[in-house]
Amino acid sequence: MKQKKLSQESKVSGKVKEQFSQQKHPLYEPEPEHIGGDIQDHLQKLHVRTIELEIQVDSLREAKTEIETQLQRYIKLYNDLYDHAPVGYCTIAREDGRILKTNFAFAELLGIQREELVEKRFLPLVSEESRSHLSDVWTSIFSGSGLNKRSCEIMLLSAKQEPLWVRLDATLYEDRQSCEMVIIDIGENKKMQKALHQSEIQISEITRLTDVAAQRTLVKALHECEQKNQLLEQEYQRSLSSLQTTIGNSSTSVSASAPIVSAKEADVPKTDYITISSATQGNIMLDARKDVLYLEGADDYTLFVTSVGKEYLTFGTLGKWEQRLFPQGFIRVHRSTIVNFHAIYSWHYENKNIVLNMRDGKQIRVSKSYKAYFLSYVR
Repeated sequence: MKQKKLSQESKVSGKVKEQFSQQKHPLYEPEPEHIGGDIQDHLQKLHVRTIELEIQVDSLREAKTEIETQLQRYIKLYNDLYDHAPVGYCTIAREDGRILKTNFAFAELLGIQREELVEKRFLPLVSEESRSHLSDVWTSIFSGSGLNKRSCEIMLLSAKQEPLWVRLDATLYEDRQSCEMVIIDIGENKKMQKALHQSEIQISEITRLTDVAAQRTLVKALHECEQKNQLLEQEYQRSLSSLQTTIGNSSTSVSASAPIVSAKEADVPKTDYITISSATQGNIMLDARKDVLYLEGADDYTLFVTSVGKEYLTFGTLGKWEQRLFPQGFIRVHRSTIVNFHAIYSWHYENKNIVLNMRDGKQIRVSKSYKAYFLSYVR
């Protein structure tokens, strides 16, 4: 740097000597003898300094011209980049939200001519549900209390009033009277997110249906096992009855009048206890009056809901269980629901409909087709 400066100084010095030798000015010509030598030296130095300043001024003019040319080149390059950028650009006024400047990408995204967007307010281009969010972002930026840059996702309206999801990055200018916004189309990302969410729902539903199908298969197998056990027990009872007859006829042991029952029949009263086959816990014995709150049916399966919060899914239609549990105080209040009358805490009318309040807090509505039946049962 120092060598460059010395080179420039020597260059200027050479120019000065050259011009000084060529220039003739009356002020610096030899004067009569009454002018002293010192004055003549000062005038000569002044003339040299004047030439140096003129040369420096010319150099500054050349440098200024070069800088202005370079600046115009950069301005043109910036404008080209701004106008033809692949994403939308927009400059917004702080005072009223007017569009001061925009580029072709943003105009093309909206389907509006760029000239029509300039001086137009930005907020009417935003959908109703996104306007409050965008207003909060602008308030945060222009208030000076938050960051000078904010990002958000909003929905714009095209010329055809079609929704357009975009990501908006707003940056505050130094004058704090406007901000520049970068607008990026994220419509495809939103579609992919929606498709991914739907796929997750479908996978969850398939998994649930698969589990239900496996559970139903297990319940059906348990039901078949229970039927086989009942057939074996009936065969056992017939064999036992035949043996009792044979022993009674021979009058060698047990009296024929003594009741013969199985251990299961002896331990469990038929009027209150029922046995159901659960897919997960096998055979379950329940006190119908005390344990069961209500039943819900679907196709060939019935769900038992108990007072302790447990649920058991078993094979068999709701109509079958209605006949089985009617003597224990169970009544049908809906095509798919049977309730234990003893488990009803209270009931009331709601828009001319009867609503039952069960002991577990659940409310069950009596359907119109069973309303008269329920009232007759209550009376």
